[in-house]
Amino acid sequence: MVTMASKEPRKKPRNGILGFTKWKQQAIEELLKDDILMKLLKYGTPDCLSKPSLSQDERESLVHNQIYDYSFVDHISEEKKSYISMGFSNFVPQEGFRQFSDDYIQGYFYMYILVDRSIIETDTGCRNDLIAGRVYELFQEKRIFGMGETRMESCIEIREQSSGYMGYTLGFKVVDLK
Repeated sequence: MVTMASKEPRKKPRNGILGFTKWKQQAIEELLKDDILMKLLKYGTPDCLSKPSLSQDERESLVHNQIYDYSFVDHISEEKKSYISMGFSNFVPQEGFRQFSDDYIQGYFYMYILVDRSIIETDTGCRNDLIAGRVYELFQEKRIFGMGETRMESCIEIREQSSGYMGYTLGFKVVDLK
């Protein structure tokens, strides 16, 4: 007896880019948990790390004021602060040795760190370096979103001469089901 292949498409779980909003929310939750990072963002003084810890309400007030779940930062030139924004990019079928997968995609989760030059120096180092270090610690080799661990694959310095901001773009590789 000969069996015919089903005409219905193979049912696959759908994740990938459908999870971007959820992943950004998870990333913000991770950022808000970090006491050192919260002090670096909230307090613009050199002694920021010796200041009091932020309450949960103070931490949450940073969302959409200094922590953005999209790559654009509102009012960047009006206030002398530090900012973190994020986005996803370059999601394509996962490539192995000369083969592309029909089941998996890979791409990058980017964290954009911007610090006004007038508040860049702290008692313990450059604020942009310290923020980048905390972000690295929070996301490197962690199982926060996607399948497996996120891995940093790029760190690019940002210098906005006209606005007076400096910082970094950190790119973490993410793999997930299509």
